[in-house]
Amino acid sequence: MAIRTGLAIGLIAFAAAGCSTIIEGTDQDITLASVPSEAECTVQKNGVTIAKVNKTPGRVTVDKSSADLTVVCNKEGFKETRGILESDLAAATFGNAIAGGLIGVVIDASTGANSKYDDTITVTLVPEAPAAEAAPEAPAPAEADADAAPAAAPAGGMQPIANPPSS
Repeated sequence: MAIRTGLAIGLIAFAAAGCSTIIEGTDQDITLASVPSEAECTVQKNGVTIAKVNKTPGRVTVDKSSADLTVVCNKEGFKETRGILESDLAAATFGNAIAGGLIGVVIDASTGANSKYDDTITVTLVPEAPAAEAAPEAPAPAEADADAAPAAAPAGGMQPIANPPSS
């Protein structure tokens, strides 16, 4: 009887050890970086802001879920730029499915623990286009000069002389 009890306790402990909720938790730290640095970045899930960094690089903690995260960065002189953190399946989920069965998988899915994001995202900002400069004005057309050469060259590329020298 003691062997059965010990075996049962061992199996339960093994099943719990595979559970992503216990092993990996339901939240995650993510480092937000930008090029150039010192941008303000927000993290959005389903269009709702869930975290913010006032100056990159910085670190935020987010609840894990199966939803992708959008990172939106702004800095003066640069266009608003977005990056995506895709939700992926946490490795402990596979151990849980094998060892813990359906109950552990359901718990992990409901808490988001079976999901994970990359630990770091770097968003490269795009400079704003400089204001269009005024185009230089075209020079005023020159007045016609009776002694001036014609504007276009005839075939062969040679220019006729308007007043040939006398011999």
